[in-house]
Amino acid sequence: MKIRVFFLLLILGLTACKQSTPAEEQQEPTDVSQSIEEVETLEETTIQDEVSEVIEQGQNPKELLIQLQNSKADFDFYASFTEPFWSLYFVGDRVIFDSSDEDPDFYSIDQRFNPNSSRQTIRLSNEDKTWEVVIEKGEGSDGMSDIIYPYNVIMDSTFYGGGGTEFVHEDY
Repeated sequence: MKIRVFFLLLILGLTACKQSTPAEEQQEPTDVSQSIEEVETLEETTIQDEVSEVIEQGQNPKELLIQLQNSKADFDFYASFTEPFWSLYFVGDRVIFDSSDEDPDFYSIDQRFNPNSSRQTIRLSNEDKTWEVVIEKGEGSDGMSDIIYPYNVIMDSTFYGGGGTEFVHEDY
């Protein structure tokens, strides 16, 4: 009985709100799929904006890196290497390079990661260093864990790793 009364009051309240809003202020209902796309675009733009802001202000990207590692921010592609322990986070037209012994660094890239390509070569560069990263669809490994990644990643024909569009975790 209480539930019925609640819903009745809810409907009456919504009706009263709609009637009290002038007709010119009332908005037409929007398409749900359009709203979802707008939210996804907003989230994607937000992380790219954060990367740009951190770079422009010369801030340390550790906080941004923590967001990426905790899956609180989206990335386009992730690569993991061991010996040395490095991680790459592709976010739009930038890469965050995380080394275990130094602060994370930003790199510009000559092309964005394309999930539909079976093999792609992306050049990373900043004021100090340039890297060539080859990404191939197919089993990849970080060289230490038992994780099998959906992509094989090679940096400068020397360092081998694995990567993907989502974090891959070991099954314990």
